[in-house]
Amino acid sequence: MTPNSSVYDTLLSTLDFGYSGTYANGSFCGPQRVILFIVNTSFATSAPSLEQCNPIALLCAVLSLCFLSSNASAQGLKLEGVNRLAHSRIIPGAVLPIQAKVSNPTKSRGEGIVVAIVDGIPDRQSARRLALEPGQSRDIDLFLNIPQTVENQPSVDIVTRLYEDSSGTEMIQGVGQRAEYRFTLDVEKEANFAAFFMDEEELPVPSWYWPQSQPLMSYEWAIATRIDSGTPRRVANMGSSPLPIHQSDWSVLKSAVVADESKLQDLAFVDSLRSFVEAGGKLWVMLDRVSPTAIRPLLGTNQLCEEVDGVDLQAFTVSVTGDSTQIAESDRIVSSEEPLRMRRVLQSGGTVTLEVDGWPAAIWMSLGYGEILLTTLDPAAWVEPRDLSNDPGGNSMGVSAFASRIWASRLALEVNVPTRKLPLDAETSYPLNLMGSRVVSKEWIAIGLSIFCLLLLVLGVWRWRASDLRTIGIAIPALAIVFSGGMILATSFTRLDQPESVSRLQLVQVAEDGASAIVREQAAVYLKAGRQMELSSSVDGAVQIDEGLQSGVQRQTQNGFQNWQLNNATWPPGFWRYNSQFRLPTGDLKIKAILDSNGLRLELPELPFTLEDPVLSYTLGGRMLVGGSGANRSVDPSLTAKDGRWIAGTLISTEQQRRLEVYKQFFAPGDRKQYLEQVLYGWTEIWPETPEWSKELKESGSALVALPVELQRPNPKELIDVPHGLVRLQNDESRLGSSLAFDGQTGEWVRELTSAATANLQLVLPKELVPFEAEYLDLMLNMEAPQRDVQLRIETEQGVVFTQVLNEPSIPWSARVSDPGVLEAARDGMLNLVLEVSDRKDLKQGQSSSRSVPWQVNNLEASYRGRVVAD
Repeated sequence: MTPNSSVYDTLLSTLDFGYSGTYANGSFCGPQRVILFIVNTSFATSAPSLEQCNPIALLCAVLSLCFLSSNASAQGLKLEGVNRLAHSRIIPGAVLPIQAKVSNPTKSRGEGIVVAIVDGIPDRQSARRLALEPGQSRDIDLFLNIPQTVENQPSVDIVTRLYEDSSGTEMIQGVGQRAEYRFTLDVEKEANFAAFFMDEEELPVPSWYWPQSQPLMSYEWAIATRIDSGTPRRVANMGSSPLPIHQSDWSVLKSAVVADESKLQDLAFVDSLRSFVEAGGKLWVMLDRVSPTAIRPLLGTNQLCEEVDGVDLQAFTVSVTGDSTQIAESDRIVSSEEPLRMRRVLQSGGTVTLEVDGWPAAIWMSLGYGEILLTTLDPAAWVEPRDLSNDPGGNSMGVSAFASRIWASRLALEVNVPTRKLPLDAETSYPLNLMGSRVVSKEWIAIGLSIFCLLLLVLGVWRWRASDLRTIGIAIPALAIVFSGGMILATSFTRLDQPESVSRLQLVQVAEDGASAIVREQAAVYLKAGRQMELSSSVDGAVQIDEGLQSGVQRQTQNGFQNWQLNNATWPPGFWRYNSQFRLPTGDLKIKAILDSNGLRLELPELPFTLEDPVLSYTLGGRMLVGGSGANRSVDPSLTAKDGRWIAGTLISTEQQRRLEVYKQFFAPGDRKQYLEQVLYGWTEIWPETPEWSKELKESGSALVALPVELQRPNPKELIDVPHGLVRLQNDESRLGSSLAFDGQTGEWVRELTSAATANLQLVLPKELVPFEAEYLDLMLNMEAPQRDVQLRIETEQGVVFTQVLNEPSIPWSARVSDPGVLEAARDGMLNLVLEVSDRKDLKQGQSSSRSVPWQVNNLEASYRGRVVAD
C-alpha cells in the first residue's frame, strides 16, 4: 500500500541531503538507503494521517534522521572551494598554481587528500595531503604540471577533488557535501606575463561623475611600456593575491614590477623574488614608491643604492647616458603643472641610462642571469596621453591611454624584452651517454660464442674427413658474418646486463652571497621492468617528466612548504628522462681571488666534493683555465678557454670528454645569450639533498657548478700582474656610430664581416683595483683581415696617444705599451680603444666585386702590470 504522500514527501525531503559527489566506483552507498527502508516499512500497511502514524515508526524516523545528521557531519574534511590566483594561467609545459580551501566541521581530527587534474588527462595529478583539527580551516597550494598536449586546445577544465584514504583505497570525501570543483581556463599561446605588485587600481567611473578619480599612474606606466614595446597586455595584478613564495609560482611569469613597499616586508617573498631574478627573470622597482632600504636584500654583494633626499620637480630635462642614439633636447624636456616627485639616490654596481640634473633616473643592475631596473622618477613624468584617434576601438582594443615619452622608449623595450634562455636549457645527451651504448648480456654472448665454436668444430671435422679444406675457408667467414650480424641485431632489442640506473647532469648556480644555489637537473632513468617508485625531495622545487611517458598515473604530492614526492605505480621499462629545478641552502661558498706579482690565485671554500677542470669567467669573453689542486688554485693567463679548449692537460678521460662536450654547448655563442661574470665554473659529484628515488638505482653523473668569485683589493704599492681575464672589453655606448663587430652581451666578436667598420671599445679594470698606477700595458690582437688595413689606437681627452697600423694581419700581433699618456689615462680604470678596419685595398674607388672577402677578429686582449694606489 502506498504511504500518505504528504507525510512521505515531508520525511523524504527531510532526509535528502543533496549529495553531489560519487564514490570512486561511481555508485552511491551509505546510510540513506537503510533509513529510507525503515521509513517505507513503517508505512507499508496503510496510509493514515500524520496524527495516526505509529509512534514507534515516527520515533525510528526521528532517531534515524539524527543518526544521519551526525554521521554526515562526521565524514571528515570539507572542500570549501578552489581559488584561481592572479598568476593562474594555462601555459603548455608550465605549472598552474591554484589554491583550495579545506575545513574540518567535525569534532574530531580529519585527514584527506586534495587532488587537481586537467579534465581528460587524469595521468598528471597534483595532490596535497593534510590533516586538520576540529573547527580548523586552511588554504593549501596546488601546483599542476600542464602537459604540452593542450597547446592545440582553446581551453581546458581544471578539476579539483577531496579524497579520504580508507585502507589504502582513495574515495571521494564528504557524504552530503560538495566534493568536486571545476573551472575553465583559456590556453595561452604566448608566455610573457608580468606580475604587478602595486596598489589596487580603482574601478573607472562614468564621465559625468565628479570629481573624477585619478588613474593609478604606476599601473598605467607599466602597461604603457608593454604596449609601446609590442608586448601582449598580459599581466597578473598581485595586489590582493597571495604572494608567490614557491619556485613553481614563477613558472608562467617572466618579469615583475614592484611599486608597493609593503610587499617587500614578507621575507619569504623577497627570498623567492631574488631567486626568480637570479634564474633569469626581470625585476622593475619604482623607487618613488619603494624605499631603497627595502630593496637591499635584492641587490648583489657589490651593488648599492642609497637615498640622499627627495625633490619635487615641475620642469626639467632628461639626459640619455646609455644610448648612442641622439634625442633632441626639445624631446627630453618635461613640464608639469603638478609637482613630480623624484627620489635622488647614490648607486654603485649598476649602469645608469637616464639622468635628471646629474642624478640617476633609471639604473640597471645584473643579478645572476636576470636584471633589476630601478627608476626614481614619478610615473607621470615618463608618459604622456596617447593619441587614440587612429584606434577605432577607442581604447577598447587593449591600448593604453598613455604612451611612453620618446626618451623613455628604449627603457620600455628593454624592460619587456623576452628573457634570454639559460645555457643548456635544451636537453643534452650527457645523461644518456653516461649510461653507455647498447650491449648484449654476457650470457647471450657466451652462448653465441659456444654455438659458433661448436659449429666450426663440427664443420671442420666433417670437411676434413671428406678431404675438402676449401669449403672450410668459405664457410668459416660466412658463419662469422652471420653470428656477428646476429649480435649487432640483438643490441637493438636487449640490454640485459645494464643495471637499473639513474644518471644526472646538474647545473648548480650559487648565488652572489654564496648562501644558496639554484640547481637545474637533467636526468635519465633506465628500468628493466615496470615498477612502482617515487621521487622524494626535501627542498623547494618542481619536476617535469618526459611528455612521451604515458604509463601509469604520475602524482606530485606536496606535503609541506618544501617536502614533495612524485610517484607512479607503473613507471615504464626502458629509458626515459625528466628535468627538475630546486633551490638549496649552501652556506658561504664564495671564492677569494688574490693578485700578486705571480699573477692570480684562488682560495676555494670547503665544498661538498673536489672541484675538477675549473674555468674562471670573471669577465665576458675572458675565460681562463685554472690549474693546481686542493684549496689553492693558480690561474694560467696563457691558457685561454675558447675554441674547444676547456680542460687543461693532454690526457683526457672518458668522463672528461663528456664534460668537454657540455662545456662546448654551455659556452656556445647564441642570440644575445648572457653568461655569468665573476664566477668559477668546475665539476663535482652530484650534490646532496637533491631529489632521490625510493628504489635502489645505480647512480651516476656530475654537477657543473658556478661559484661566485670575490676579488680582494691588493695592498697599496704591491706590484701585481693583472691578467687579461680580469680586464673587461666592452662597447663605448657614449660614442655615436659604434660598430656592431663586437657583441657586448656575450663578449664575442662577430664572425666574417665584409664591410669596413670602426669599433669604439673600452678596457675596464675591476673597481677593486682603481685607482691603478700602471708600469705597462700588454696588448694582443689576433685577427684575419686580408686585403685590408687595420688601425689600433688609444684615445684620451688630450687626443690619440698610441697608434698601430697593421697591413693585412693574419697572425697574432702583440705589443707592450709604456707611453706615459696611456698609463695616465688608465689610472681611473678605463681606457678608450678604437679598432678601425678599412675597405678592401684591391678595389679601386667605385669598383665593385662579386667576390666577398670577409674579415674577423679572433681575440683582443689586454693585461696590466702595476700597483694599486692608496685611497
